[in-house]
Amino acid sequence: MQEVIRASGNKNYRIPHVRKAALSRQGVLPEVVVVEKDVIESRLRLLSATDVEAKAIELCVEVANWLEMGDICSQLEQLDVENEDDEIDMLELLQLNIRPRGERSDVITEI
Repeated sequence: MQEVIRASGNKNYRIPHVRKAALSRQGVLPEVVVVEKDVIESRLRLLSATDVEAKAIELCVEVANWLEMGDICSQLEQLDVENEDDEIDMLELLQLNIRPRGERSDVITEI
């Protein structure tokens, strides 16, 4: 926990689990983890400087974008093609300028 706090919640830390499995089998893992006072104080200062409202708005925008993408995916799943023999260029239908690998539209093939 102390390393997580030191890393400001990021995942770029390593925690040495010294004999954790052995201690767990014996049932002697500590119930309370001791953290240095300066680490706690520095992280509390970091938290107090954080604009929680801005973070909440950022999260709302991100969730709204994912919900919109989910709606688009649901609509795509509902597309029904009556004649499977007809070739339909889905990328052209969606107006996306993407070509499958090996197919380049910018290469001149005739001289």
